[in-house]
Amino acid sequence: MGVGAAVGGFIILAVIGAIIGPQKTASTASTTSSPTAATTTPSTVPSPSHTPSPSATKTHAATPSASAPVVIPSSGPTYLAPASARHQAAAILRGSDAYYQQVFNDGVPVILDRGQPNSFPAFAAWQQAHGQGDVQEGMTAFKKADAFFNADDEPSTITDWQADNGTLSSDINELDMDGDGVGGPDDATYRAKVEADVTQFQKDFATAEKDAANVEGGR
Repeated sequence: MGVGAAVGGFIILAVIGAIIGPQKTASTASTTSSPTAATTTPSTVPSPSHTPSPSATKTHAATPSASAPVVIPSSGPTYLAPASARHQAAAILRGSDAYYQQVFNDGVPVILDRGQPNSFPAFAAWQQAHGQGDVQEGMTAFKKADAFFNADDEPSTITDWQADNGTLSSDINELDMDGDGVGGPDDATYRAKVEADVTQFQKDFATAEKDAANVEGGR
C-alpha cells in the first residue's frame, strides 16, 4: 500500500511537469529575440563608390556648348550683318550726306552775291527749293538704309547718322536765315555769319560721313 501510493504520486508529478514545461518553454521563446534577427544593415547608407566627384562635376559645368553662337558686346549689334548689306546701306547714307553738301554749296555763292545787280532771283530760287533744309530727304535715306538690317545685326551707329544727317539739314536752314541779312544794312556781320556757317557745315558733314563709315563697318 505504501509502495503503491509512492508510485502513484510520482506518476502524478510527472504528468504535472509535462504540462507546465511546454507552456514555459513557449513563453520563453516568444519573449526572447534573436540577436542575429535584430541586427540589420541600414539600406539608406550610400555606397562610397556612388559619391559624385567634385572635380568631375565642376569640369562638366564649365564646359561650353560647342554650338553656342559668338556674341558681340552689347555696345553694338548682336551679330554682324552681311558685308553686302552694310555696303549698300552706307552708300545710301553717304548719298544723303552728299545731297545736303551740294545744296549747301549751291547756296553759298548766291547768298554772297546778294547786293549785286540781278542777284536776288538766284537766291530766291535756291531759298524756295532748299532753304528749309529738306528734312524729308534724310528721313527717306534712313528708312532705305535701315531696311538692310534686322533687330540683331543693325549697327547702333545708324541712329548716330540719323541725328548727324539731320544736323546738315539744320545747317542749311541756318545758312538761309543768315543769307537774308547779306546785302542789307548789316552786310558785314551777316557775311561773317555765312563764313562761320561754312566752317560748321564742313565739321558736321565729316561727322555724318564718319557715322556712315561706322555703319559700313557694322559698329
